[in-house]
Order: sequence, then structure tokens, then C-alpha cells
Amino acid sequence: MFESRIFKKAALVVGGAAVALPLLAAAPAVAAPSGAGAEQVAAARQAAPNSFVLGFYQDYSEAVRANDQTLAEQLLTDNLTETARDEVAAWEAENGADGVLFAQNAPEDVTILDTDGAAGTIYYTLGLEWGDGSTTPVTVKYSNVVGLISGISNQTA
Repeated sequence: MFESRIFKKAALVVGGAAVALPLLAAAPAVAAPSGAGAEQVAAARQAAPNSFVLGFYQDYSEAVRANDQTLAEQLLTDNLTETARDEVAAWEAENGADGVLFAQNAPEDVTILDTDGAAGTIYYTLGLEWGDGSTTPVTVKYSNVVGLISGISNQTA
């Protein structure tokens, strides 16, 4: 069941990218759309990074819950820049907890609370939702330039 969910998410992300990439490639070649068309293009541009970041956090949380350290490490390697991985490792060494989840266990759910972008970077505020009903905000920095998560912080931006 765990592998099936990952494969379904991978298919969803690949499918979303297949839809979004032609839109992104065509966007600079045409005049900037206005009205509803502009909103659709903006939504398509945002969809792939949203799916990437949310999918990573959901899959990573599942790996932690399943105590699958090999998968958790592979997800870090595949989805974070080297600098971001180094920052996660340094936080873990200093705090004795997971540097992606900022906790010793995994949340029950992850949601996107807010997004903001500037100069090739999207800043996400994710909500890590815990079993007791509380939500912990985490800031995730996604680089449009390299297509990876380039920073994670438990300080909201």
C-alpha cells in the first residue's frame, strides 16, 4: 500500500508536469494573456512546484512513519539541494530530531498554508498537522532554477 501511494503520487506529479510544461514553454512566445487566461497560466505554472513540495513532504512523512530510513534518505537526495541537505543534517545534529519535520515523529497530514515568490524562488508555508489537532508551520524554499527544495526552516518567512 505504501509503495502504491508513492507510485500514484509519482504518476500524478509526472502527469501534472506533462500538462504544465507545454504551457510553461509556450508562455514566453505569446503575448501575456489577460483575464481568466492569465489566471489559468499562473495556476499551471504554480501546479508543478506545489505538487513537488507537497508530494515530497507527504512521502517523507510516510517514510518516517514506516521507519524506512533508506527511503527517507533517498527522498532527501532526490528532492533537496546539497546545501539544503547539509542544513537539515546540521539542524538534526544540534537538536536531536528530524530536520525536515522538526520533530521526532511524523505528522498525520501536510498542507500548503501559503505561498510567496520572488526571483526564481517560491516560499511555501506548510502546515504539519499532528494527531492532537495542532499544526506546526514550516517554511520551505523551492528553487525554480534547479527544480529542488533549496531550504527548510521552522521559522515562518
